[in-house]
Amino acid sequence: MAAIDDWRAAADKISNQKKNDYINSNQYVLDSINSQKDAELQGLTNSNTSAINALNQNKEEVNKTALDNAKQANINRLLALRDNRSAMNRAGLGTQGVVGSQVNSINNNYGTNLNTILKDKASGIRDINNQINDTNLQYETNKANLAAQYAQMYANKQSEIQSAALQIGQDAYNNYIAQQQAAAELEFQKQQQEEANRLAWAQLRSQQASSYGFSNSGSNYQVNTAYYQGDLNPDAQYGTFSNGYQPNNINGQKLKSTGKKIKLKTTDRFGKTQTLTQNVWKTSDGKKWYWDGRYNKYIQYK
Repeated sequence: MAAIDDWRAAADKISNQKKNDYINSNQYVLDSINSQKDAELQGLTNSNTSAINALNQNKEEVNKTALDNAKQANINRLLALRDNRSAMNRAGLGTQGVVGSQVNSINNNYGTNLNTILKDKASGIRDINNQINDTNLQYETNKANLAAQYAQMYANKQSEIQSAALQIGQDAYNNYIAQQQAAAELEFQKQQQEEANRLAWAQLRSQQASSYGFSNSGSNYQVNTAYYQGDLNPDAQYGTFSNGYQPNNINGQKLKSTGKKIKLKTTDRFGKTQTLTQNVWKTSDGKKWYWDGRYNKYIQYK
């Protein structure tokens, strides 16, 4: 269980890293949506400001027109009074009676004109203020709609990125677990094969030791000859000659016979000196070798 828990912890770490990497690498997409939203909102603001400025300019025009009209009405009143006074003076009339009535009529007419001018001004200003209110209301409505539109767009894209990131993280998790399982299975098969090889070699050595008259009972020696007791030469794993302990290779390179033999004067484990005949072998690099049982290895022949 410990190994599986370790795999899961490592897989979780890799999965989270993959998810975060994908989300971070796509942040620019979300940032671009916000940038586009800000640009469009700024465009709405600029358009609204221009419209309001134009309407306020119209208010100034209404005020100016009303003032000009009021001035002109007063000028007309003064001119009318002057003309009326001159006419009355020429006729030798005073300011009473008919003359006074005409003056009052001129002033009343001026008052009526001025009142009309002021009403027109108030009506114009009121109409412009209504337009300003409508423009601002439309601006706020457009701004809210645009913000909602981009909020939905942002949420959709964010959900899409997160869904893809989750899938990428899950794939990374599954792949890591699968790799670890495959590696563990391969290692298990390797161990099984090594154990099978070891048992096969042990059985073969036991059979060969018996056939050659070597006793291995009561000992743990892999090689037990008159010249050597101990472990197998490491190259035995790549193959041996028929005696079961002498490798038929050096570091995995198969030996080939040169056809040459040498006399080797040696001493066995019991102190007895003997002269043995040994084959001379060669490897693919051209080097030549002979087996020395005392050392349980090949010696280079020169």
